[in-house]
Amino acid sequence: MTIPCKTSLFRSIVVHPTQSFVITASDDMMIKLWDWDNKWQMKQSFEGHTHYVMQVAINPKDNNTFATASLDKTVKVWQFGSQQPNFTLEGHEKGVNCVDYYHGGDKPYLISGADDHLVKIWDYQVEQDMRPNFGWTCSECLFGVLPSGAPPHYHRLETTLNYGLERVWCIQAQRGSNTVAIGYDEGSVTLKLGREEPAVSMDQSGKILWARHSEIQQANLKTLDAEASEAIQDGERLPLSVKDLGACEIYPQTLAHSSNGRFVVACGDGEYIVYTAMALRNKDFGQALEFVWATDPNMFAVRESATAVKIKKNFKEYKQLRTDAVMEGIDGGPLLAARSASSLCFYDWETAQLVRRIEIAAKHIYWSDSGEMVAICGEDSFYVLKYNSEAFASASAEEITEDGVEDTFEVVGAVTFDESGQAHLRGVPRKSAPVVNSTELIPNSVPKAPPVAEHIPVVAPVFPDVSRKRTPSPAPAREPTPEPENDVRQLSDDDSDGLSREAVSVATAAHAEPDVVSERPRPDVVPRHGGPDLLPSAAGQRASQPEVVVDAGEVRWSDDDFGDAEEGGNDINLDDLNLDDED
Repeated sequence: MTIPCKTSLFRSIVVHPTQSFVITASDDMMIKLWDWDNKWQMKQSFEGHTHYVMQVAINPKDNNTFATASLDKTVKVWQFGSQQPNFTLEGHEKGVNCVDYYHGGDKPYLISGADDHLVKIWDYQVEQDMRPNFGWTCSECLFGVLPSGAPPHYHRLETTLNYGLERVWCIQAQRGSNTVAIGYDEGSVTLKLGREEPAVSMDQSGKILWARHSEIQQANLKTLDAEASEAIQDGERLPLSVKDLGACEIYPQTLAHSSNGRFVVACGDGEYIVYTAMALRNKDFGQALEFVWATDPNMFAVRESATAVKIKKNFKEYKQLRTDAVMEGIDGGPLLAARSASSLCFYDWETAQLVRRIEIAAKHIYWSDSGEMVAICGEDSFYVLKYNSEAFASASAEEITEDGVEDTFEVVGAVTFDESGQAHLRGVPRKSAPVVNSTELIPNSVPKAPPVAEHIPVVAPVFPDVSRKRTPSPAPAREPTPEPENDVRQLSDDDSDGLSREAVSVATAAHAEPDVVSERPRPDVVPRHGGPDLLPSAAGQRASQPEVVVDAGEVRWSDDDFGDAEEGGNDINLDDLNLDDED
């Protein structure tokens, strides 16, 4: 079927969502309504624009009204059955190319884009000659309306995209996803906006809250039947009973429960609101770029600007904190963490004092449930540190330097990832010698894990019997060592057997064969025997030493000296070994 119109070019065609109507806009400055059930008869025409009509948009909340954009610099809103527009929106300085309604929530918003490089948002429920809420200057823009509880006439520019493909003619979003297609003079672009993961939080009892646009919904994992849950396959949708709690006053970008699950915070668009988790009653609100909870459920912190953090206790202002560096984000937990581009600072919640400054570019901070371990995650690696709260509590004012208290953190291990995504594990022995070389420190005297050789596979360690009454494995045959003479041999650091002067002196004093390896073995010398024996003590008993297996220039250490790791093992290059005298 052909619509009988031969006089002008169609600029826009819209199909009515419920009736057999088609609305067209053309260069003859006319908007026409056609009925395809009645042999495409023209039911009505709308006149009022004085230039080309570029686009038509039907109101999703009221299908009897629609808006049009024209090169006469205006946006007009019409109603079926009326020859005159309901009202006209004036504000653009050049021709208006596109117009659309806001489809979510209950906000009466219109959005328009024009040749004056402005995108304007309108409230169509006010008087006809209203002013635009806000305008953004840009050449090509992709816009989305994010309603917020901010003061009137304020909307924040989310992003501006310019792909160098000349003018934008159309923008279309795929329903139910974040995929958006943009049509330009020179081509088209398909992209994804934001993140596909929703704003969601779960408390320790299994209750989940998530945001569906500005609506908050709740479900409880404990309601799942035990037998039915076992039959659910990985990735399958859970049969949960969903409860609507109500609408949030802002568009939440993050949700987070307090440690006891009593409160939940919604944060987004530069604001935060603290609700009760059960009934969603408002407890506190304010301005915030970011919000984090402390371990104490009555304390939290908000980042108000790039250098200012406010700590609240029992919903009242408690402390204020200002940083020298520009913060990229904050993290909660037992300590308040402030992340910048090149450093990470931990602060005490009660005193707002600096606990420790670490020169590392951190992206995320994760605490263990006990609060004794923390993982510092970067772009391609993460470090596991042990937190000593007593060191900070017992430190005097003189001991707290500009970098905090040195003994508050100890590195337990680290994992790095190469370009292929392969993980490389670096472990630190429990009884490691103090690092003297400053290059062997990660930020500010925190001992760093020993460097690892390239492409060392992460293998599962086999934990041996840690009993001290173990039978040592037989060592390979070797030439007997002559009995020591009265005069002590003078050995230099270049002795081929890798023994230090201290080791020979101790062995000679005990009238025993010097059958030990120095606590700092030469990196270029491999012991002739299969592993270090046990150093005789004054009581005639031997101290425990990990076994060493030599294989192609590498040494595998196995015992409990590598911390509380799960079953696995570490292939560590011989150059990386560094044991102290007590080991």
